[in-house]
Amino acid sequence: MYTPTAKALATPDGQTLVSFAWPWRRDDVPLAHVLLVHGLGEHARRYDALAMWFQNQGISVWAYDQRGHGASSGARATLPTPDALLDDLDVVWQAFANAHNNGVPLLVLGHSMGGLVVMRWLQRDTHVQQPRMPAAAIISSPALGVHANGLEQWLVKLLARHLPNVRLGNGLKLQGLSHDPAVIEAYKQDPLVHKYITPRLVQWIVANGQHVVGGAPKWAVPSLLMYAGADALVDPKAADTFAKAAPANVQTQRLDAAFHEIFNESAQYRDQALATLGQWLDALLGDTTS
Repeated sequence: MYTPTAKALATPDGQTLVSFAWPWRRDDVPLAHVLLVHGLGEHARRYDALAMWFQNQGISVWAYDQRGHGASSGARATLPTPDALLDDLDVVWQAFANAHNNGVPLLVLGHSMGGLVVMRWLQRDTHVQQPRMPAAAIISSPALGVHANGLEQWLVKLLARHLPNVRLGNGLKLQGLSHDPAVIEAYKQDPLVHKYITPRLVQWIVANGQHVVGGAPKWAVPSLLMYAGADALVDPKAADTFAKAAPANVQTQRLDAAFHEIFNESAQYRDQALATLGQWLDALLGDTTS
């Protein structure tokens, strides 16, 4: 497996985002370039295997550690402003687009909280200021809804008002990551994975998930939405609602028995997800991927 090269990108508020580029070691020109956006508590290098899969399809890969995650700076899981994660994606996307100016399509992939970040970012009017926007988006198990009752949501709002950045355990049910025990064990042993969340971040996820679902009928970007039907980490019913309301430019696959990390699942589910992704890429890029 190729070791990606790392690059530091500065945000307007003085944070450092570490991005990674997996080197292109083929003689041909990539069919597309994809930027990966990871989920809560994890980091970009957890996507090494998926990056190599993309390269085998003829697509080059970038990823980055979101603020407060992995090798990037910032207090773990905190938000200094409500739109910090979206503003950070602006910074990374501009560098990504400027680095890939050979005219082939630019794609974006977001998983879990990263899927929500990508979807909300694509809805923002400010993204038109970017040099080039994504030709299409791939969304994996997005955090459009959470498993929380009314009392829990009320407590989060109360804490967000008075202690917005107090760090709490994120309560993720790790057994729900994947049917593959090796994935769960690697997650537990990963020194760059953290287990924190803050009330402001929870409130941001809830509010923006609702915003994305509400905007489904006007979704403008060709997208592949794939999500786990047996997801214990985010609520798949919210993705169901989005999928039903979205226009024809959104292709959907619900993996009914799969757990949250569909690309890190056991072979039964992972292969199904990758087959769908490969077919969608073939159609998007002109039946030229291998």
